[in-house]
Amino acid sequence: MSLTDKPGLVPETTVLHIPLPNHPVGRYALFSNLRRRGVTVEQLAATYRLPTMSIDRYLSLERVDEYLLALYRAGKLTAGQIFVFSWIDEKALQLQIY
Repeated sequence: MSLTDKPGLVPETTVLHIPLPNHPVGRYALFSNLRRRGVTVEQLAATYRLPTMSIDRYLSLERVDEYLLALYRAGKLTAGQIFVFSWIDEKALQLQIY
């Protein structure tokens, strides 16, 4: 299915011209923005040639506190550490654990 098959969605050419950021937090921000605009996980996976599981993993960063994401961007947390925080729904608890 093409992104243009459904009315109101982001045109496929728009998505195809958005480069994939190198950093996982940048990918999360891109994928999250496109999801809010109606693009499905499957469409993102097809467009960026990534497994749907990878898209879901990047989108799981939505559950992580912004402070912890900033630490991750700065290189003070590892990918493994930040993705473990995504399993904890309460952001206050994430900060307590950190």
